Amino acid sequence: MKSQEIWTTFTPNEPKPVPVYILADVSGSMYGVKIQKLNQAIRQMIKSFIDDNDQHVNFHLSVITFGSTAEFHIPLKAVQDIDFSDLSASGSTNLKDALHLAKEVIEDRSKQPARSLTPVVVLISDGLPNSGYQTEFSNFIGSGKTLKVQRFAIGIGSDADLNLLDEFQNIDEVG
Repeated sequence: MKSQEIWTTFTPNEPKPVPVYILADVSGSMYGVKIQKLNQAIRQMIKSFIDDNDQHVNFHLSVITFGSTAEFHIPLKAVQDIDFSDLSASGSTNLKDALHLAKEVIEDRSKQPARSLTPVVVLISDGLPNSGYQTEFSNFIGSGKTLKVQRFAIGIGSDADLNLLDEFQNIDEVG
């Protein structure tokens, strides 16, 4: 009888949340085919995350857009609860404020899901930000909790500044 009592009170572990922050460039330089590819990439990520959710992990996603301003297009929430609306392009490329906003939310433990794994940050851009972003960029990749996040970058367009995008990433080359 005691063994039955043990099994009836056993609760399986809940899946661990994996917070993913997309920094999406919606500046004027992304107009046309680039913004279409950006929307397509985000939709594909959401679908992949939903398909990959399992008993061990549950992806949570936030989309921070940056054009003339930086703002949450989608606040952090479970991917299965997201109803994505397409982004449109206009304005300048305020990467500085997007990095600041992302760092602020990642550094605030109360804004992360309980028991969450290390956050992932994905920068999707043509890599052509306004001037004045360098200090915030260095701060994001070099200090605090954002130093330890997994950072990826996706270049959009043949004119993408791959040097900036490569500098943002902290993944090792496979080879």
